[in-house]
Formats: sequence, structure tokens, C-alpha cells
Amino acid sequence: MSEPFFNGPLAQLVRSMSSEARPDPWPADVEVKLKTAVPLCVNCLSPRSDYRRFCQNCGHPTGDFAALDPYQQLFLVGDVLRKGVIGPPDKRVGVQLFLIMSAIAQYSLFAPVYWFWMVRRALGKPICSNYRKEFTSDESA
Repeated sequence: MSEPFFNGPLAQLVRSMSSEARPDPWPADVEVKLKTAVPLCVNCLSPRSDYRRFCQNCGHPTGDFAALDPYQQLFLVGDVLRKGVIGPPDKRVGVQLFLIMSAIAQYSLFAPVYWFWMVRRALGKPICSNYRKEFTSDESA
């Protein structure tokens, strides 16, 4: 019996009644290494703590279930779409097609506005000019 092609309830019953034991696919040292591994941020690859929802280094939504949690998913989608219009120009065709399709799914009627900012970014024109004055403290006390 080939498992990928025969996975119905009857096949599962026959397999459970089978006397042959399946070998463990993982060596013992791999399981120990997995339990002691440090989780990393998927964006910047810096080590993260288990109970933080956002990376301490880059602010990207992280966690074991960040893409499945409806609340965190908002931040994850926003971060992906924000990277499409902010930062240095990205000329990769696959990334541009993904962002175009994501804009249609997320923004529907307002997708052309997002595409306008994508084109400006691809041309190297910034979305806004960040001229922040340097903070100086005047303590005369």
C-alpha cells in the first residue's frame, strides 16, 4: 500500500492494526537540539525571546503563530505592504507581482493608490522627506 495515495479511514484502521513498528525518523540528538534551539526573527534573524510579539531589533511581528493570529496578522500584512513602498527601490519582478496581487486583495478599490507609491519607489523617489531636527537639551538648572 502506498500511503500518499491511500489515506482513507479504512487505510488508517489497517495501519493501526498492523504489527510492524515504524522507525523513528529523528535521531535522538536532533530532538535535543530542537528543544534547546533559540528562536530567531524571520526578518532580521536576531534571537528573540519566546513571549514577545514583536522583534526587539527590527519591530517585525514574530511568534510561533504570528501569521495565524488575527490580531498579529494585521501587523504582518501591514509590514509586508509597507516594505513595498518604503525603502530602497526593489527591482525583483516576483516581489512586484506579489505586492500588486496583495494590494488587490487588501485594498481592492484603493489598490491603484498603492501602485502609484510602488512606482514612485521603483523610480527612486521617496514617499516623504524625513527632516527631523536633532534633539538638544537645554538644561540651565
